[in-house]
Amino acid sequence: MRTAILAAAEELFAERGFPGTSTKAIAERAEVSEALVFTNFGTKAALFEAAVMDRYEAFVEAFMAEVAKGELEQYTTAFDLVHSFVEAFAKFLTENRSIVLSYLDYYRLAADDSSGPAANFALALVDLEQLLTRRGPELGLRVTDTRLAVRAIISMVLGLVLHEDLMFSGVRRPARARMLREITDLVVSGLVER
Repeated sequence: MRTAILAAAEELFAERGFPGTSTKAIAERAEVSEALVFTNFGTKAALFEAAVMDRYEAFVEAFMAEVAKGELEQYTTAFDLVHSFVEAFAKFLTENRSIVLSYLDYYRLAADDSSGPAANFALALVDLEQLLTRRGPELGLRVTDTRLAVRAIISMVLGLVLHEDLMFSGVRRPARARMLREITDLVVSGLVER
């Protein structure tokens, strides 16, 4: 039942956003009672976070697991390390664009709650910060504030993928691969010692 509720919630939040989705609609789509939705998740906000954050956290865990498998040796340059994450994150955002936009809308609505969704999103970034701290120096990265560096990378990729149409409206759009290489070049050029 919990799986059915989460699947229904994810679909509806992606289609209608947080404010446009009712727990009643989620229950109907999952073919359960609305009371069961509340029994399992407590609140609509908790259900939203479970439906959305699970996917994001799974992405970060999978990326970190790949790195932890000993495949870290494949990253022989700062560009390789940063670009592998930029590409993976862009792919994740592209495949989950509607749910990510819904999450951003939810975050905007919940901005007064400091224990809300931002805490979950930021928590998953700690592993990426540790990777940059651990592996960066041997690749020539000079990172004085890994929290800021990781969030700058996330922000650039997030902005590009979610607002690509807006940024290239009326002008020739470069290929996605080229845009991601430019982001990587910008990040690495700003972090590599000269």
